[in-house]
Amino acid sequence: MTIRAAFHSVHHHTTCTLHVEHPAGAPPTALFEALAAAGWTRSRLPVSRRPGDREEVAFEKRGSGFLGGWSVEETDEILAAARAILATHAVSDVPLHNDPLSGAA
Repeated sequence: MTIRAAFHSVHHHTTCTLHVEHPAGAPPTALFEALAAAGWTRSRLPVSRRPGDREEVAFEKRGSGFLGGWSVEETDEILAAARAILATHAVSDVPLHNDPLSGAA
């Protein structure tokens, strides 16, 4: 089973969501459980259908900052820990996409 993942950050870039893409109808349960054990929760966003009979699930993790934002130290720790969990489940090369503020020039 091919699983892909990416972190997405939106302006002001104080947290990231983790997006995990997998074959439709075959979620990587062990990976999802490991992320939950590390404090990641499923996003309220619905599962997204992707081309090639795939699905994408988003996860979030709150930090100690304002509205759950991450400090610089937390960012480094959280991303490193999540990448280690993903690597344990054969998911590597996880990019970080910094999306601009919607409507910004």
